[in-house]
Amino acid sequence: MFVIRNMTHSLKEMFNDSKIADVKFIVRGKLESPKEPKYENPNEADQYQPEEEKDLQKEKEIKKEKEIKKEEKEDENENEKENEKENEKENEKENEKENEKENEKEKVGKNLQSNKEQEQNQVKVNEDVNLNENDTKKEQIQEKKAKKEKKRKKDKKKSRFEEGESVFYCNKVILHNCSNYWKEQFYNENWRKEKQHYHEVVIDKFEAKIFIILLQYAYTHSASLTLDNWEMVRDAAKHFQINGLVKLAESWVLIEKNRINNEKLNASKNQTKNSKNKNSGKGTGKGKGKGRGRGRGKNKGKGKGKGRGRGRGKKKGKKKKSGKKRK
Repeated sequence: MFVIRNMTHSLKEMFNDSKIADVKFIVRGKLESPKEPKYENPNEADQYQPEEEKDLQKEKEIKKEKEIKKEEKEDENENEKENEKENEKENEKENEKENEKENEKEKVGKNLQSNKEQEQNQVKVNEDVNLNENDTKKEQIQEKKAKKEKKRKKDKKKSRFEEGESVFYCNKVILHNCSNYWKEQFYNENWRKEKQHYHEVVIDKFEAKIFIILLQYAYTHSASLTLDNWEMVRDAAKHFQINGLVKLAESWVLIEKNRINNEKLNASKNQTKNSKNKNSGKGTGKGKGKGRGRGRGKNKGKGKGKGRGRGRGKKKGKKKKSGKKRK
């Protein structure tokens, strides 16, 4: 049994997230309504009682062992009864054969010719008896096989559907043998029962509990599952050996990495476009861009301001090169 107490808004958003709406989680085992009261502090929701869970698991294992022993005893009794019946049938057949042989011997003493005929008839009778015996044995073997197959199918159904099977689609739980508590927690009227292609992840109750705790933890760090969150979920799933969740997380890690790389490529393309746009309309950069004055000699291009309080002073350092620098 796993319980989400005081389900957070971020976790509800996760169940409605379009990113993982195409994932179907099949939980083996019935999800029961919680017996404990709801906690005020949401952090206490993850504090489960492992000792009580262990006790429940031990009780279930003991019950299963008892049931298996009962079934074995019943099978042994059935086999013994069948063996007794078969032995009785064989004894009856042997007695019949002996009686037939004695009667045939009496007839043989009367006449040699009749003896030969009887011998021939005896051979035919023995062949017929052997054929009948083989047919009966084949029928018995087929009946035993049919019984074993029926029992094997029943055992399979018990092991798979003993506690019920639960299926939830991230924003809805479809539960077999489910309490109303879980239907109210996860039911969404907007969800339509449509035949869609889902990526199936088969997990048991314990794995489902861990998965929801991990997602709760991921949503406390960000509003949506990012690359870091999926990597954290993947590492935790590897630690707990949840193969289905590992595959799911790895696929989303790849998706997120590809998305980030695409965003970087698009950003670099936009930068080159912007740099080209900034320098557009400036010409080749060869124009000197000097004033319109008509000075003479060294004063050429500096205007007629010299000698009227417009001195430039002594130049220091290297002279800047005009013009555009080409990349």
